[in-house]
Amino acid sequence: MIPVKPTNVTFTDSQWEAIYETGSHILVSASAGSGKTTVLTKRIVEKLRRGTKIEELLVVTYTELAAKEMRERIEKELKNVINIETDVDTKRHLQMQLRLLPQANISTIHAFCLKVIRKHFASVDMDPVFRLMTDETEILLLKEKVWHELKEKLYDRQSFRQLAKAYSSDKYDDKLTDLIFSLYDFSRANANPDEWLKRLASLYNMDNLTDSVLFQSLIKPYVISMLEDAVFQLEQGIQCLNGDERLDKVTCLLSDEKVLIEYVLNSLVENKDYDSVYAAIKQIEFLRFPSIKKDSDVKEFSEQAKVYRDKAKKTVENMIEAVFYCQEQVHLDLLHKILPYIDEMIDVVTLFSKAYAQEKKEYNVLEFSDLEHITLSILAPMHNGNRHISPVALEYQELFEEIMVDEYQDVNRLQETILSYLTNGKNMFMVGDVKQSIYSFRLADPSLFLEKYLAFGNEQGGKRIILAENFRSRGEVLHATNFIFQQIMDQQVGDMAYDDDAMLVQGSQAYADGSGYELSVLLYEKETHQEQELDMDVSEMFKIDTKTEGEIVMVAKEIERLIQSTFLVQSTEKENGKFKQRPITYADIVLLVPTKKNNVVIQEIFNRYHIPIQIDEAETYFQRTEIMIMMSLLKIIDNPHQDIPLVSVLRSPLVALDENDLAAIRINQRTSGYYEAVQSFVADFERGSLPQNAFHEAIYKKLVRFMERLNTWRFMATKESLVSLIWHIYQETHFLDYVLGLPSGRQRQANLHALYERAREYEQTAFKGLFQFVQFIEKMQEKDKDLSEASLSTGNENVVKLMTIHASKGLEFPVVFVLDLNKSFNKRDSQSSYVFTEKYGIGTDYFDIEKKFQFPTLARFGMSRYKEKKLLAEEMRKLYVALTRAKEKLYLVGNCVNEKDYWEKLSGIASYNEVVLPSGSRLSSQSALSWINMALVRHRMAENNYLPVYTYPTVLLQSPIRFTIQFFKEQDLMINQSEVSDIKTVTEWVQEQVIDVSHSEDMQDIIQTIEHVYPYMAQVQTTTYQSVSELKRMAEDPDLLEMQPLGQGNRYVSDDLMVPMFMKEDMVTNTMIGTAVHLVMQTISLEQTVTMQMIDTHINQFVSKGLMSQEVAEKINRYNILRFFSTDLGQLMLKQQRLLHREVPFSLAVNAHLLFQSMEKTDEKVLIHGVVDGYIEYDDEIILYDFKTDYIGQNITVETIMNRYRQQMNVYATALTSILHKPVTKKYLCLLSIGENVLVD
Repeated sequence: MIPVKPTNVTFTDSQWEAIYETGSHILVSASAGSGKTTVLTKRIVEKLRRGTKIEELLVVTYTELAAKEMRERIEKELKNVINIETDVDTKRHLQMQLRLLPQANISTIHAFCLKVIRKHFASVDMDPVFRLMTDETEILLLKEKVWHELKEKLYDRQSFRQLAKAYSSDKYDDKLTDLIFSLYDFSRANANPDEWLKRLASLYNMDNLTDSVLFQSLIKPYVISMLEDAVFQLEQGIQCLNGDERLDKVTCLLSDEKVLIEYVLNSLVENKDYDSVYAAIKQIEFLRFPSIKKDSDVKEFSEQAKVYRDKAKKTVENMIEAVFYCQEQVHLDLLHKILPYIDEMIDVVTLFSKAYAQEKKEYNVLEFSDLEHITLSILAPMHNGNRHISPVALEYQELFEEIMVDEYQDVNRLQETILSYLTNGKNMFMVGDVKQSIYSFRLADPSLFLEKYLAFGNEQGGKRIILAENFRSRGEVLHATNFIFQQIMDQQVGDMAYDDDAMLVQGSQAYADGSGYELSVLLYEKETHQEQELDMDVSEMFKIDTKTEGEIVMVAKEIERLIQSTFLVQSTEKENGKFKQRPITYADIVLLVPTKKNNVVIQEIFNRYHIPIQIDEAETYFQRTEIMIMMSLLKIIDNPHQDIPLVSVLRSPLVALDENDLAAIRINQRTSGYYEAVQSFVADFERGSLPQNAFHEAIYKKLVRFMERLNTWRFMATKESLVSLIWHIYQETHFLDYVLGLPSGRQRQANLHALYERAREYEQTAFKGLFQFVQFIEKMQEKDKDLSEASLSTGNENVVKLMTIHASKGLEFPVVFVLDLNKSFNKRDSQSSYVFTEKYGIGTDYFDIEKKFQFPTLARFGMSRYKEKKLLAEEMRKLYVALTRAKEKLYLVGNCVNEKDYWEKLSGIASYNEVVLPSGSRLSSQSALSWINMALVRHRMAENNYLPVYTYPTVLLQSPIRFTIQFFKEQDLMINQSEVSDIKTVTEWVQEQVIDVSHSEDMQDIIQTIEHVYPYMAQVQTTTYQSVSELKRMAEDPDLLEMQPLGQGNRYVSDDLMVPMFMKEDMVTNTMIGTAVHLVMQTISLEQTVTMQMIDTHINQFVSKGLMSQEVAEKINRYNILRFFSTDLGQLMLKQQRLLHREVPFSLAVNAHLLFQSMEKTDEKVLIHGVVDGYIEYDDEIILYDFKTDYIGQNITVETIMNRYRQQMNVYATALTSILHKPVTKKYLCLLSIGENVLVD
């Protein structure tokens, strides 16, 4: 019975209900900032006050930190209740519960499982002495050890060799390893892993495609969504025509196509069989778009309609290519061919699981997932394929009056099964917010929450309570969040409807009124730094080189403005029911980022603007110099015959040799390894065969001291623990004291202490010894498992905080900047040749290992679309988490080409008249900013000079949202040289002082020393190396080979760092395609006429050898390659193949002053490296050519391309003339995209 709520209680009605409701399972859907932790704490204390014992409650939290905080909250609340309690018995009972609180079952699910296992290990016949493996790298190493041994045995059987050929490259089987490990991990997230594995084959073993789960659940919803989007695009196109009779042909064309697509849609909705839908789709034909005279005043409307029609056409054609490219039986045959592979996968994973379990048993170690499976076996052991509840489970059901689960949206199926055997059927209290479920990478399953949310909402199986009031944020933040999410989140894209129940309601009325708190969207116009030159005299330090830097500078400038304008935020004090206000500080501001990739750039730019910043969990530990030195030292203690680590240590402060010393050691012994050279130098000096001078003597003394220490350390490594060895090194070398004197000394010292602690933790694992520790660290680096730097933060510093969105969950900040919203969604997991999902298993392409080709299947395509929808739903939830961290002011930060382009791209969606945006548009979005843009454009505050005023849905018009969208060009963010010049010199500052120092020689010496300018700074800042591929960006006279400097030094580089392995990109880029085309052109045989079949075969060979990804191969335009060999130059290459040289590297020394105008004329040289695509060498001349895949069209002309590469071709020609002593008479740019070979002057 729920007690009557007193009038003086601040809890809302929903919160009060959540505190006292009983009698059934309860799901509390608690929106962000709704006080769910307070409610959960209050419910626990009220149960204790009413006589429940603390041991009768099981409280499950998501993290150990959350469990610790929950205990602290309960303790505090209990003490308050005890102090005011008047009933003696109740008070005594509560005091007893307070004493028992440390032993209460308030923990993570894993900690509870561990407790169950420790108590009931005998029921599953296991050794009670075991160690829990918590380090991912240790787990991976143990898995790889087991897999390596198992794999060697499996290669004896034919079925495994075929599986390996299908899912591996010729050289490596890493993909096969990833496949097996991923299947194993997915299976372990289920209550019955073996049963889950067996179900994998069901997706391929079918006789009817139409009624299958594959078609009905995975393919059909996607097809319907795409066709609906195509209809929407055609409707937009028709609307552009304005019913003008002069455009009747266009109107008829679009209307006819719309009718055909709608017929297919109806066929799907009516559940017609696959072949019937296939026949209907074959009737769709996109005819030639009617032409309109250029001078016609309706030409513009026609072109607008064509844009929409082309989108619809592309959507339908892509869908046909992916799904309806053949009849049903062809799909079935292909799926049946995959079955042997699936069966082998199941068998291999089962064998691996058993071998891995046996290995863990021998080492007496367990993983977190083992805790869950063992606990489930204790609670409900398997018997004849079914689980039966055990006496232990009945004991717990009798014990627990209530089971409370915090963050229920992050529970997985296995954990849910465990909890189901602990409950009595009506005593689970689950709290969470499915809109904040962002841990799918930990196999969290938000569908569990959604299932109960819908069922309990209909009073089936339990009661649903919604906490909608948000007590964290101002109305401006909540209105903005609601406005965006009611348009982008629904059941189809987002997994749940953002309806009235999901809307955030302002709970706090204590914020003081004021202006400036509206949502701010900051957009950097990225075209400005690419195509426009700045008229202003810009300080070199504050130039913006990339769009990422532009966004960060934009944020830094806005933070400067907030601080300088004393922007007001709430204090903790109240006056007349409202919070008092105070000026903002840096500590009130947080930057939220999706990943840590730009952390270094952010730190550099904020340092440049003197904005203090704290980076949480900056994973750069192994890149810190002091750690690199120690790791190099440990490597040579294990094995000194490693040149690079050895030289690193010798060059470090531990030995303090310089480059001249190192050169002297090598000159004395040129042919051996460097360790032998060191030994030889010491022996030769002692024998007197080296000149006995001070230079050699100094080297000798340092080496002798080092070799003595090294021998001692190597002996210790075989006798002492790793921890003892590292600490001995610290003590003997005083390295800890040394780094303390360096910049950031406390941080460096903390990092070294962290290495010591890491070694101590390592020695608790299954791996021992220095060699395996080094391997352990190298494996971490290989898998990008860098450690966070040791934290020195006290949490009270006045600094801006930088953290990932994941790390910010559960926190709140007065002012929030959400950065990098243009970042493309990571869809890698949905784009592989095989895709996993918890619900449906694996979808894979078909591999014909005999013919060496790979063919996409409906299983893989359907699974990819399902996976992609799940990924997008999680991205949407991440955005929700980011937006709801803000208490008072929210900034959304991104970039666009320019303001005009920004609005024009949104012209179609602005006129959409439904509240929820089209699913196709949301599904095809590549970034969170795209969702935000589509939502904000449909409000009167987004009215602009580029789009007409539309009639928006009433719900959107009535929204109280307030926002601004600001566009910044590079020149808007620059600092003038004159502003930098305002900084006084030391002399100027001294002259302004009242004390006369003109007669002080010491002061004059100090001033002269401080203001001294090194006369050869240009040479210091000039590179000795220059890549020729970067010369295409030069802007000055090509004959002078003048290049733009980088920063304050002399070297020209491209904006983007090179990607070593283009196959590892998330998406297929133009650069990747260009690289692949060059590879084909460099290696294709010219001994016979080049044909399309030859090109296909050649490309497929690269794919089969793992030298090129399938995705890249599919993007190569074979016709362009074939067309080239029909040109005069292509025919000449075929005829003169003996004179032809392809892929020729070269080096060319050029006077530095010719490259950089800032340098005086000297003999200093810069070495230019490059690779010539090819040339034909005659007796008296050379014909040079270079392949280019650049797009040509619209604003990019042949002349543009020639200007872009003229510098590069000049250098190629100069190099060939210098090397071959022959003139280059012709220089061809082979423009493959248009089939022309252009002579460069």
